[in-house]
Amino acid sequence: MLFAHTLASSARCMHSGYALARWYERHRGEAKGSQRDNKWYAFFNGRLARGDLLEELVDLFPVLQPILDSPLWLSLTEEHGRRIDWEAAILAEREGKRLRVFSQPKLAAFAACPEWYRLGLLLMLLRTTSAWYALHRLWVSKNISVYVQMTCLAPPLSHISSELYRRLGELTSKGCFGIPAIPFWPANEREFRRNLRFLKLLAGRAVQKGWVPEVKPGAYLLLWILFGFDVEYRLRLVDRLRRRRWEFQIGCPSLVRYRLQVVRKAYLKSRFVK
Repeated sequence: MLFAHTLASSARCMHSGYALARWYERHRGEAKGSQRDNKWYAFFNGRLARGDLLEELVDLFPVLQPILDSPLWLSLTEEHGRRIDWEAAILAEREGKRLRVFSQPKLAAFAACPEWYRLGLLLMLLRTTSAWYALHRLWVSKNISVYVQMTCLAPPLSHISSELYRRLGELTSKGCFGIPAIPFWPANEREFRRNLRFLKLLAGRAVQKGWVPEVKPGAYLLLWILFGFDVEYRLRLVDRLRRRRWEFQIGCPSLVRYRLQVVRKAYLKSRFVK
C-alpha cells in the first residue's frame, strides 16, 4: 500500500489504480486500456508488484527501495506460531546496533525529529522481552504515541495514517507490545486525525512566527521538545503558537530556543553516526 502511494507520488499521477495503469501505459508506449486496472488497484490494497515489474519500477524510482527495505513491516507483523527474535532483528539493522546499549540522551536524539524509517526500530524495541532492553521499552512506551502521530504528518506515512493507527491498535490489543495500552494513544481514529491536523497547524505557525526556520527538522524538533515540558508550560507555549499571524506576536521563549539548539545539534549528529 505504501509502495503504491510512493510510486504514484514519484510518477506524479493521482493515487488510484486507474491513474497508475494509465501512467504505466504512457511510460511503456502502450495503447490505453492495455493494462488491467484491477492489478494496479490491488497495489493500493496491500499487494506488492513482483518480478520484472517490481525491478523495473525500483530502477525507475530508486526512492521505492527504502520502502521495501524498511524494518517497519517486520515490526507490524503478528507472530503466528513462530517466534521472532526481536533482539536479533534490531541488531540486523544498520542503525539498530547503535541502540543496543541504553542511553537516554542518544535514544532521545535518535527520536528527536520523528522519521518514518526509524519508526520500525522503535516498535521492535517495544516488542523485545529480554531484561537487556527493559529501559528501552520503558522509554519507547512513553514516547511512541507522539512519535507515531508526528511521522504521519507528511508522506509517505500520511498516505496510510488511518491504516497504521488501526494496525497498531490491533497489535496492542493482542499483547504484541507487552503493554495493555499505548500511553496517551488516541481513543479513536477521529481523535487521531484531529491530533494530526492540530500538530500540522502548530508546525506551520512555528515557521510563520519565526520560532524555527523550516518545518523539518525545525518545527518537528520544536513539537517534540514541547512534550518534554510540564503540562502547564506546554499549554502556554501551544497557546502562543496557535495565535494567528496578525494577532499579538510573542517571540520564541529563550528556554525553548536553548532547548532547540541543543536538540538540533544532537539530532544532526545522530544522523551521521555510522
